[in-house]
Amino acid sequence: MAEYPIINFDFVGKKFSYPLIRRKSWNTDVVSYDSSLEQTNELWNFPVRYWGIQYKLLKTEYRNKVLELFDACRGQARQIYFEDNLDYQSECSWTQPTYIINAVDQTEDYFRFSGQHASDFLVGWEFKVTGSTGNDGVYTVSDISQDDSYTYLYVEEEIASAVADGTILRMYFQLYKTYYDGEDYSFDEPKQDIKPDVCVVEVDSAEQSENVDYTLTDTNGVIKFVTGSTPTAGQVIEASFDFYYRVRFMSDTFEDSNFFLDRYDPDVVWVKEIKRRTTVL
Repeated sequence: MAEYPIINFDFVGKKFSYPLIRRKSWNTDVVSYDSSLEQTNELWNFPVRYWGIQYKLLKTEYRNKVLELFDACRGQARQIYFEDNLDYQSECSWTQPTYIINAVDQTEDYFRFSGQHASDFLVGWEFKVTGSTGNDGVYTVSDISQDDSYTYLYVEEEIASAVADGTILRMYFQLYKTYYDGEDYSFDEPKQDIKPDVCVVEVDSAEQSENVDYTLTDTNGVIKFVTGSTPTAGQVIEASFDFYYRVRFMSDTFEDSNFFLDRYDPDVVWVKEIKRRTTVL
C-alpha cells in the first residue's frame, strides 16, 4: 500500500470545518426517438464517486502539505488513496457454493457444471476439485464460458480421468460492500484497496490466519485460501475490513489565495474514483 500517498484529514484534525462535497454518478445512455419515446441503457454496474475537499483558511504549513500532495501526483497523472470518513468499512459473507461436475473433456481440458456461474471465476484463478474418481487437485483457469444451461472452466493442466464426478470448490473471493443492506434496493460493490492488517476472515465462525489459511492481496481485495484450508461446500465465509478509494485529482491546476498573513484559502480540490477490473458480483 505504500506505493500511493493517502489523502486524509490527519493534519487538519478531521474537523467539520473542513467538509467534503460528495457526488455519485451513474452512466445512462438515453436514446430519444422521433415518436417522443425514449430508451435508457444502463452502462455501468457500479457508480463512480467524486469528492470536493474544502480546506478553509489553512496555515502555511498545512497549505504546503496539500500542495505537496498535488505536486507528488503531478496533477491528474498519478493515482492516490482517499479515505472517506463516512464510507471506509465493510462486512461481507459467502457460502461456499456446490458446483457438481457433470462433464469433463480431456481434449479441450474443461470441467462442466450446471448453471451460469462464469462471473464467480477469473482467468488465472485456481480452484479445487474434490470427491472425484481421479481428478482431485488444484487447477488453474485458462478460459471460461457459459451457455443457457452450463458453465465451462477450461484449465491449464491436463485432466487425468474421463469420469465426470466430484465437486469444484472456489479458492478466491472478492471482498465487497453491500449498500442499503436490508432495504428494498441494495447492491454489492467490489472493494479492492484494502487497509493492511485490519481484515478479519472467519470460516464457520472460526478465525483464519493470514498467510497460513489464506492470503489477501491488498490492492485487488481478493482472498485466496490455501489448498488445505479451502472451505468445503456449504461452509460460511465472513470478512470484515477497512478500505480506501483509489482516486486521481481532476485538474492539473492548483489555485489558492493568501487570505491574511499566513492563512491560505484554496479552491475546492476535486478527486475522482478510479474503477478497475474485478470479478462481477
